[in-house]
This record gives sequence, C-alpha cells and structure tokens, in this order.
Amino acid sequence: MSIETLTDSKRRLLRLVAEKKEVEISTLAREVGLRPSTVRKYVAELEKMGLVEKIGNTVRITDTALKLLTKEEKEEKKEEVRAEEFEFSDEAPKSSAQIIEPFYFIYKGNLVPLRIKDARQLAAAIVYGLIEPEELSYVLKTGYLTTWLSQVLKEDELAKQLEELKGLEPPQLLDEAVRIMKKFL
Repeated sequence: MSIETLTDSKRRLLRLVAEKKEVEISTLAREVGLRPSTVRKYVAELEKMGLVEKIGNTVRITDTALKLLTKEEKEEKKEEVRAEEFEFSDEAPKSSAQIIEPFYFIYKGNLVPLRIKDARQLAAAIVYGLIEPEELSYVLKTGYLTTWLSQVLKEDELAKQLEELKGLEPPQLLDEAVRIMKKFL
C-alpha cells in the first residue's frame, strides 16, 4: 500500500489526523475546507484501507498510516536533496549575452527528459501534452516551476497565475494550465 495512490485531499486529511492523533469529523472538514459529508466519505475509504479508525464522530490514525507517512516523508527529503542542484539564484542575468538557465522537469526524484528555455516552449509543452499532469502538478506544488518563471524569466504574472493552480488535482490542473498557457502561443 502506498500513500502516493491517494488523492491530495485524502492525503491532507490523513496528515491532519496524524498530526492531531485523534480529531472530530467536523474539525477535519473545517480545517481542510471540505464538506462534512465529503470528509465522512473519505474517512470511510481510508478506514477500509486500514489507515484510520472511526469511533463515533472521531477519527484516529492507525500505526500502519503512521509508518507509511514516515516512509513518504523520508522519500520526500531524499527528493529535496536531489532537487537542490536545480534551485535557481536570486540574481538576475547581468547581461543579455548570458545564457538563460533552462528548466528541467523533475518528478519523484527523476529528471524528465524535457528542457524548457522560455515561456513559449513551456506553453507548447503544456498545450501539446508533452508534460504529464502529475509532472506538472509536482513542479507546481513544490514551487520549482513558479520560482524559475519569476526568478529566471521574470514572468511574475504567469508564475502567479500558475501558482493559483497548486490546489487542483492533476487532470483539472492540466486543463487550467493549458487555458493559461494558450496566451503564449
């Protein structure tokens, strides 16, 4: 069993329950911004997976879920260490002769064989489906793509628009990103 297979909403619920050890459904709904009926549905699914226990109106984390979350956190830290070599400097290019630092997509610690040099290339890659929804979601949620857009390309408005998509699930995120990026083609 892997936490990666859960939706972002279910992962957020699970992490919140893990953080509090025991929490009421109404509190979960309020803190994650979902309706109580949706939270009850998700809790029932997580309970079937053995990740939480529901006792009345209270949800409790299981040892299985804690172990999986700990394992996931360790893997995320490894990815962060690997991704450090892709971080960008705050300095703007000193002259037009300088080469713009390209953007490489990274997903689950692996480099995706796609190099982007400007906003038009990024737009084409997104609009024409060269980037998987999960890859786009990952680089948006980690902030790698928006940091590159702002700091390297000085495309602050585009970065801001894409930043607003962070909370969406990959398929919907891709649809919205395509809508935004069509302006650059």
